[in-house]
Amino acid sequence: MPATAATTLWTLATVRTWVGITAPAAKSVSALTSSSTVATATSTGHGFSSGDEVLMAGATPAAYNGTYTITVVDANSFTYVFAGGTSPATGTITATGPETSEDVVLSRLADGATALIERYTRRKFVTRTLTEIRDGDGSKLLWLREIPVVTFTSLTVLRSPTDATAETVSADDYEVNKAIGKVWLHSDQLNKGVGNVTAVYTAGLGTQDAAALPQDVMAAGLELVKLLYTEKDAGMVAAQSINIGPHTFMLRPEWPKQIKQTLDDWRRPL
Repeated sequence: MPATAATTLWTLATVRTWVGITAPAAKSVSALTSSSTVATATSTGHGFSSGDEVLMAGATPAAYNGTYTITVVDANSFTYVFAGGTSPATGTITATGPETSEDVVLSRLADGATALIERYTRRKFVTRTLTEIRDGDGSKLLWLREIPVVTFTSLTVLRSPTDATAETVSADDYEVNKAIGKVWLHSDQLNKGVGNVTAVYTAGLGTQDAAALPQDVMAAGLELVKLLYTEKDAGMVAAQSINIGPHTFMLRPEWPKQIKQTLDDWRRPL
């Protein structure tokens, strides 16, 4: 099943809900057994894919019920990990998976919207590991491009163009202000050079879909995805458009006003 990148602001499940795609009809489960914490469900022609989030309902013990990420065994069975319970389960058991027919389109729109937002605001929101290659200026100070810094992994400097390998600066010889992305060295310096300084660190405001991410940006981006999605195949031909599979999407010359106002509050100055 197509999936948005880990650095995309939203999961596909969130995007589906926002644009109004509802779950398909529940599928009947004829048998539900378990071994330790691994449940095995039998549902003829279930049509699910490994990695799908499937809602299990109607089982006794109730521990079998809930939304789980499944692994497909074959066309008629799948497994998932749960807390454990008496085997076999009883009851009128059903399995409801996501409506995935539009996932390719939604995934690309979500990835594209995230990229547009990051370019416009000049910042990255979802936490990720970054490798920055910078020019040394002979000073003891380096300002990282992304904040807040979660962890700072390493700082290396190629002292001379003739050196075969870069030298790792000891962690005891620098300090990092994670809130503002400031790295300053105690006794060492960043030798002058082109692309001779490498900083590896993790930065961001939270994981995909996390409450720690700015909710106004999350909502504005989802509105952009929804706007593009609802305009697909509207019978309009734009001077500038892109094709995704059988669908045509118009490229807007500017951000919708409310979305732009939200993103302006987060836009970094040059």
